[in-house]
Amino acid sequence: LAQWIERNACFAPDALALQCGTQRYSYAQLARRIDLIAGRFVALGLGRGDVVAFLGLNNPEMLAMLFACARLGALLTPLNWRRAPPELARTLAETRPQLLCVEQPFIDALAACGAQLRGVRCLTLGSVAAPGWIEWESVAPATGVPGAGGSLGVRLPGDAGQEVEGYGTRGEADGCEGPALAGPKRRDAPGEKPIEVQGAGLAARLLEVANQLPDEQG
Repeated sequence: LAQWIERNACFAPDALALQCGTQRYSYAQLARRIDLIAGRFVALGLGRGDVVAFLGLNNPEMLAMLFACARLGALLTPLNWRRAPPELARTLAETRPQLLCVEQPFIDALAACGAQLRGVRCLTLGSVAAPGWIEWESVAPATGVPGAGGSLGVRLPGDAGQEVEGYGTRGEADGCEGPALAGPKRRDAPGEKPIEVQGAGLAARLLEVANQLPDEQG
């Protein structure tokens, strides 16, 4: 999971990886967003075993956070925005996140969670809502993040002095380095579906895609 998007960005950088309404992301664009988010998490002191809680709607940023957490060995805990404040407080008490990312419309729902937020770094995906909150886009990413662009030998469009050539017909990545992974073997690979993050089927879709990945053990 931690390397899936980056590997596919090598084989088919311009292929559609993610669609949410009118928002469309290629594998290369999604890989770069994951790099950025992982860098921000590291800058905020997150690492293996830490928990990131997310309160908001299903959207591309939440999905990129999932992959960024996997890269760092951290855990993403999506919170159900339909829950009442006491239920959110109980979930926060049980998961004990180090970082809480909240979309602007849902900040008021956390008003009753003061005790559970002590010691938790709170970020808002939008303008700063209250003293002590950090604006997500203002966090400067750290450098040297494990698994960030190029650590797998993957060459992405836009990397200095690097180019990505087309995917060949022999089942090999022409001009790309790094281990092969089942995915869009050609830019027009039949049956390939972009990830859709609308509605309640996100978890089921991720499980479906994950089950299609090859077993690299043995």
